[in-house]
Amino acid sequence: MQIIMALDHSKPGLFNYTAGYISRRFKFYQRKAGLREELHLHYLRHACATTLANQGTPPHKIKDFLGHSTLQVTQIYLPTSDNDMREVPESLTYLA
Repeated sequence: MQIIMALDHSKPGLFNYTAGYISRRFKFYQRKAGLREELHLHYLRHACATTLANQGTPPHKIKDFLGHSTLQVTQIYLPTSDNDMREVPESLTYLA
C-alpha cells in the first residue's frame, strides 16, 4: 500500500508507470521495511490469487482479473489445500 500511495498521482492514470519504475519502488520499500531480498514483487500476484481463491472467487474470474489468456496459467497461482489433497485418495477408493 505504501508503494501505491508513494506514486506520483499527478500522472493521468494510476498505472501509467513502467514495470522498472514499480520494481524499483518495491525494492526501495522492501529494503526500508527490512524484508528479505529474495522476496519479489511478483509474489504479490500469487498472494492476490491465493486470497481470491480462498475467498471463493471462481477461477475464471481470477483469470480475467490477473489478465491471463488461459485457466491453465491461472492454475499455477491457485493454492491446493491439504483438504483437497486428502480427497484424492478418498476418491480412488470408490473406483474399486
